[in-house]
Parts: sequence; C-alpha cells; structure tokens
Amino acid sequence: MKKILIIDDNIDRWSAKISPFVNNVSLTQDPSEFFDYDKAGNFCNLKFEKNDYEYVFIHHSQSGDSLLPSSLIDLIKNHLGLNLILFSGNIEQSFENKERENFYFRSLRRSAMQDNIVFFIKESLKDGDCWDIEIFYYEYTSRQIGKIILLQDEGITNEDLFTSKPMDKFLRLKGIERNSTLFDDLYRTTGAELIHKLRNFQ
Repeated sequence: MKKILIIDDNIDRWSAKISPFVNNVSLTQDPSEFFDYDKAGNFCNLKFEKNDYEYVFIHHSQSGDSLLPSSLIDLIKNHLGLNLILFSGNIEQSFENKERENFYFRSLRRSAMQDNIVFFIKESLKDGDCWDIEIFYYEYTSRQIGKIILLQDEGITNEDLFTSKPMDKFLRLKGIERNSTLFDDLYRTTGAELIHKLRNFQ
C-alpha cells in the first residue's frame, strides 16, 4: 500500500494524530523536500516517484500566505491530478475539482481533514489495499448501509451479509464486537428491520 504525504506550514496540528502511522504517512513543512522549483513559478518537478504516494495533501491558504504560490500549485496539479488534495480553512470542498478540462484535482476543508484523518488512516489500513478517500467527502455510515441494502437486494444470505466488507466496516465503526449480545441481536434480524436498526445507530 502506497504512503500519503501531508505538506503544511503548521505540522503541529498533524504530528500527534499521525505519530502511530509514520510508516504510512510522510509529514513536512518544507515543500522543497519533495519538489524542485523556483519561487517565481517557472518550473516545478517532483523529487519523488509519483507511484510512491497515493495522495499528496498540501495546505493552500486562500489568504495569500501559502507555502507555495498558486503558479506552483498549478504546475503540481499537472503532475499529480486527482492524487493532489489541497486543503484550507475556507477552501471550496470538491471530490473532483474540474476547474478546467483535463486539469483535475481534489480540495478539502481543513476541518474535515482534521476531524477524520485518524479514522481515514485506520480504516484504509484495515482494508490494506487502498486509501478510502471518500471517507473525507461522504457520510461514511450511510454509504456502508447503502452497500448493505444493495447486497440484500442481490439476495445474499444473512450469513454472507454479516461477513461482507460493508457490514464489517459498519460494525468496526460502531464498535460492535462479534461476540456481543448487540451483534447477536442484529444477526437475528433481516430485511428492512435490519436496515432500520442499523440506521438507529447513526
């Protein structure tokens, strides 16, 4: 599984959160560690292989005091595309920012990133195959319930349903142990009644 990279002028806001995950997350306040550029914005090249990082998060202030000027950010967009996620306190949040054709990137409010970064890392590492970036953008519990409904519609058995990935994610998110009476109660429930009970956990 590839690493993720966070570039921010205030790394203190991330240090404690990511300290258990240093093998999976790189953190710096010095963009020159990862990019070769001139400050005038004439060129910008990667100092790393693009495939080394699944996502690169860069703090890009809308107040004009960013680590990197917008001209350099535009060059980085060309290199990284949707693997680039700009974040800021008042940035417009977009899962796929298509400000012009073939010039896509993602943007994220800093509060959403701060609130969910640990859950994002833990959940992605539990799956172990890819980073679940949608955690930052969509209501995670509702998405898992939606996937469970689709499995029900396909006629999956209750036994298979409760070993499915969406159900496993839901149970982990809600802290429901498989050897608990709460789990036993859910397992005995099927159809619309099960969905009703799952939604009541929200």
